[in-house]
Amino acid sequence: MRESCSGLLALVVLKLSEKLSLTSGQVAVAAELLAREKFQGKKSASVTESINAVLASIGLQGEVEVRDEVYDVKVLGEKSCPLKKLCPLPFYVASGTRILSGAKVYPVWENGQVVHEENNLCVFRLKPVKA
Repeated sequence: MRESCSGLLALVVLKLSEKLSLTSGQVAVAAELLAREKFQGKKSASVTESINAVLASIGLQGEVEVRDEVYDVKVLGEKSCPLKKLCPLPFYVASGTRILSGAKVYPVWENGQVVHEENNLCVFRLKPVKA
């Protein structure tokens, strides 16, 4: 039952994008606001620990690999998810990570999307902001 509800939610978000000009920027703002409410006053020691804490807060487990100072995050997602451009997960994880660890990270756009599928996993990258 959960998959059909989340599938419906994805279709509703896509329809909003098509008909009412919902943008990835608006999704990012909403994810930021949600993360602020969820993680206000909480702290975490490292970026990797923060990423895992944010994922756990919504019932997900992920694998985090650090390559060339970029965090590759892999989570088990839904098959054929249509939200690769509008997926809130990378924005939510980036916002939560900034709040928990103080490290400024942002999702990396690749080929016009923030998430891609790899071996039945949703994969996204977070890149630190260099001062």
